[in-house]
Amino acid sequence: MNDKQKWFIVVAVGCIGAIGIATIESDFRDIFDVYRWEDGALSHGWTGCVLFGILCSSITGFFLFKDK
Repeated sequence: MNDKQKWFIVVAVGCIGAIGIATIESDFRDIFDVYRWEDGALSHGWTGCVLFGILCSSITGFFLFKDK
């Protein structure tokens, strides 16, 4: 597997992880609604979703690019 294929897998796993955690966080509704009104204040919960995607990408990249 060459480097381009490995990077594609790393990015794909990160995106799938971020969308998956966003779906779970929003109870399978309005996952693409960036801002929501809750308790009279504008709130967003995308920081955790992005960080979870970065975590998934980092772990995948570590295993794909580590020296043998």
